[in-house]
Amino acid sequence: MSIEYELVDESDPDPLGKIAGPQIYTDGSKINGRVGAAITWWTNDTESEYQTLSLHPSCSVYQAEMYALYRAVAMVKASREKVVNILSDSRSSLELLSNPRTGHPLAHAIGKLQETLKEKKYVSTG
Repeated sequence: MSIEYELVDESDPDPLGKIAGPQIYTDGSKINGRVGAAITWWTNDTESEYQTLSLHPSCSVYQAEMYALYRAVAMVKASREKVVNILSDSRSSLELLSNPRTGHPLAHAIGKLQETLKEKKYVSTG
């Protein structure tokens, strides 16, 4: 498994304006002992779907970020879109996913989903 990603240029006033196709934003957080993840799907500047997920309190923010990415790839698999961009602020998660030799269970699960998408879709993360 290997997923490519690129960093958004923070000096660009409209970095997302150059991204073609639907965008899925992911996030994970831990606040006051509660752990959660969120995924939101945008097409043409309109939010069309979102999910908020509660995770076990023992989960880390990193696990929440990874789970959000997993659910985002699952959303792509369930869609009819050919090109979807997944955007994450978790550089550590993206770096893990770009490593083809990772043994992390969520990274492995994301890789399996991505492999089933290769035939019909292109998934971009960043």
